[in-house]
Order: sequence, then C-alpha cells, then structure tokens
Amino acid sequence: MNYSDALKSVIAIGNITDGYNGNREVVLFSLIGNRVVTVANCGCFNSGLPDVIDEKEALWILQNHPLAKNIKNIVEFGMLTPF
Repeated sequence: MNYSDALKSVIAIGNITDGYNGNREVVLFSLIGNRVVTVANCGCFNSGLPDVIDEKEALWILQNHPLAKNIKNIVEFGMLTPF
C-alpha cells in the first residue's frame, strides 16, 4: 500500500477527530484490497476497521461500525460534485 495507490481508490470523504489536539480533520477513505485505509495529507494509514468484501460493505462499515463512531459527515466519493 502506498499513498498514490490510496489516492486512486478513494471511496468516501469524511472527518475525524485529530488524536493530537482534538480538532476535526477532513480525510479520504480508500479501499485497497479488502482493507479500508484512511488517507490524510501526511500519508495513508490502516483505519482499524475490519476487512470488507466490497465497496458497498466498506461504505456501510464507515457509517455503522462501532469502531467508526468517530467518523462524521461521510460522503460517498461517487456522490461528490466535480468543480
């Protein structure tokens, strides 16, 4: 997994609490293989969410899994309007 691969497979955007100072930060979520990864401006990281079968399950987990309770304002990437 690398940053450029993660940027090519973005499935959603949302915001999470920054673990250092408590501010909310906008991040991307990518599906690489069967793993949901968090993509931030400083790199890509394992999201800590369970492995998934497909994009539909990944989007459900981002919105409903107990470990995802810190993720807010999820927007599916396909639903974003290009500028």
